[in-house]
Amino acid sequence: MPKSFARTRGKLVLGHHLVLLVAIAIVPLLAFAGWIIHDIGREHRSRVEYGLRTTARALAIAVEREILATQRTLEVLATSELLRHDDLPAFHAEALRMIRVNDMWYVVGLTDPRGQILLSTLRPFGTALPDIGDRDYFRKVASGRPSVSDLISGRTTGTKNITVAVPVTHDGVLRYVLFVGLNVEAIGRILNAENIPGDWISGVADTHQILIAWNRDPERFIGRELISPLARAVRAAPEGAGRFPVYDSPDVYSAWYRLPSLGWTVTLGAPITFVEAPLQRSLWRITMVGVVLAAGGGAIALVWGRRISASMGALVSTAGSLGRGEPVTCPSSPVAEVEAVGHAIRVAGATIAERTEELIASQRRLKRLVDSSLIGILVGEGDRIVDVNDALLRTIGVTRADLRDGRVNWPAVAPLGQPYETEYVRPDGTRVPVLVGSVFLDEARREWASFVLDLAERKRAEIERQRRAEAEAAGRAKDEFLAMVSHELRTPFGAVLSSVHALRTGRVKREDIAPALERIERNTRLQARLIDDLLDLSRIVAGKLRLRRERVLLECVVSDAVASLQHSADVKGVALHTSPSVSTHHVLGDSERLQQIALNLIENAIKFTPSGGHIMVSLAHDASRTVLSVRDTGRGIEPELLSHVFDRFHQGSGVGHRDGLGLGLAIVRHLVEAHGGTVRAESPGRGGGAVFTVALPSAPIELAASSISI
Repeated sequence: MPKSFARTRGKLVLGHHLVLLVAIAIVPLLAFAGWIIHDIGREHRSRVEYGLRTTARALAIAVEREILATQRTLEVLATSELLRHDDLPAFHAEALRMIRVNDMWYVVGLTDPRGQILLSTLRPFGTALPDIGDRDYFRKVASGRPSVSDLISGRTTGTKNITVAVPVTHDGVLRYVLFVGLNVEAIGRILNAENIPGDWISGVADTHQILIAWNRDPERFIGRELISPLARAVRAAPEGAGRFPVYDSPDVYSAWYRLPSLGWTVTLGAPITFVEAPLQRSLWRITMVGVVLAAGGGAIALVWGRRISASMGALVSTAGSLGRGEPVTCPSSPVAEVEAVGHAIRVAGATIAERTEELIASQRRLKRLVDSSLIGILVGEGDRIVDVNDALLRTIGVTRADLRDGRVNWPAVAPLGQPYETEYVRPDGTRVPVLVGSVFLDEARREWASFVLDLAERKRAEIERQRRAEAEAAGRAKDEFLAMVSHELRTPFGAVLSSVHALRTGRVKREDIAPALERIERNTRLQARLIDDLLDLSRIVAGKLRLRRERVLLECVVSDAVASLQHSADVKGVALHTSPSVSTHHVLGDSERLQQIALNLIENAIKFTPSGGHIMVSLAHDASRTVLSVRDTGRGIEPELLSHVFDRFHQGSGVGHRDGLGLGLAIVRHLVEAHGGTVRAESPGRGGGAVFTVALPSAPIELAASSISI
């Protein structure tokens, strides 16, 4: 292994990779060849099983042919004239002649319809013979049909045989039953006549899977049941093939066929080696070839790999020099790809050197740009500050020595693309407002940069502009307020002076004196009301408003207010109604201020309700609150003005002239809040009327009771 590969321990060298490549190339071929052989073997087994089934069917047909031939012979013999004339001795002699010419028969017999044997070729005529009426096959023949028995033992000699029986009828009446006993050895000869290979196994089983014939050592196996796995398969299907055990040999590939006419089953078995030996030989051959190919290919790959590894080692050394920034030299190689890589490394070395010089020059230019920037710039990695420019040092009031000593703390990096304003506390305790924007410099989100803009001068300018704007607004408000107060005070004074002058000069007729005095009184009251509103507002602003809290029956307060303003409503043509209350409503408060609340709300409703309109004043009560509601059908309140109706000096639109200073509803709000209540205004909009609702805490029951007792 080349020294240049010393740091690659745990990795496979190129030679080993080539060996692995050879193995990767050969193993799939071997696997494919094995699969082909396996598929051929499967096809071979299928062909063998098909041949076995075909041969088993041919054997079955041969056995069936012999049995049916015997049955037809008996049917011909049953028509003998000797039997028609009941000449049994002569028929006995005829039967003996038939036995001698048919080697498959070992006995011919005749019974009466009840099963009593009348004659048998195994005994002289006239000998007493047994009864066979209980045999299964006899009962079938007695019903008028030919029958073939399973394997049975003869009643006369006890010999195992197969009996073929036919009915003998005269004029449609059963007279006799004629039967022939077949030697089981004769059935075996039928199997042997089909030229079955000597190491194959064949046999015939009756309807109960009892062996009738067996081609190997029949004396041991005739009369035994088929081995159980094969017997189950035979009972399950009339024809088939598969691998099964047998009595006197290892497993065989067996096929069977059941004769529909007899119900017998012919079985045929071929040795396992007959089927699998060719497949095993092919597998051994391909395994040996694969081993030889793998060994030869691996050896060639190792030799060639050493040659390539030497060239790769030189290439690694060249790459190391490139990484260290040293001049690179790459020796020639017999491998074209390695030679091309060496040339590419040399070109890369020259390009890297050129780009390095350009990068250094670019870094210097960027450094000068950052240092000369008026915006503070800070570069960090993780929680560590790497570098800052002079503008940042001036902004946060530190030196580079403080930065080197780690005495500079900086807040967490802001989310990307989301600049934020904050205050930085300098070491001397002063606070400087700054705008900070941060950005991550790498995908790992470790390196970051923050850009810091000093906002101190801008903040001072904004504060100065705000103060100047507030002063100008206060001046305008003061001028407007003085103009309004002057106008509102001068108007009633003018009316009073005009009326007084007319009375003093005597130019007023007698019938005009009362209206003049009424005009003086009305304007004087208006003047007093304006002054009272100004004084109330002054006390509220100064926090000197005093309330005398006592138990107050709110119905009385509201009814007095309605009575006081009933004349004003009638004069304007507005219907002023009150909703009768079913219970009394007590609150804790100043009765005069509560009446002022009611007066201001009702007076405001009269002011904004045109002639023909209606005003409803109602009271409601629950467990904790008493609610005063003033509802009118007046001009309504625009949605954008609803939030300003309780402001000072605010008057709704739609009033033909300014009447008052716009302090009534503002005073209502302050008085309601001073009583611990709330007030709100609601209106669907212009032309929809308005509802003013005052909710005041109800007086506790204990306090109300104590007040009554005084």
